[in-house]
Amino acid sequence: MLWKQEHRPLPNMEGGIAGTDIALSVQVEERFATEVDNARVPPDVSSALFRSETTVHEWVSQLPEEERKKYLRRQHSFSASFSLVSRQGRRYVGSVSWNRWMD
Repeated sequence: MLWKQEHRPLPNMEGGIAGTDIALSVQVEERFATEVDNARVPPDVSSALFRSETTVHEWVSQLPEEERKKYLRRQHSFSASFSLVSRQGRRYVGSVSWNRWMD
């Protein structure tokens, strides 16, 4: 997992740099993991799991290794969170995130 945080000064309205007055804080996280792809789980199994207390992750973990591989995929996740930081504190602006299957 990669994680990075940066503070960048924002230009003020007169065109100067107000680095001590306000800054943009960006927190970035990137992750690569092997996850269960729910779309690969057969509909009858998915329905049965929905009615039980067993999660799809628990069901997959109980399968033999060769069978388990059918339902696992590598996933790449990325997120960035933006805040304004001033003498008065931190103010959340927004965030963006996405996930994609790699195989």
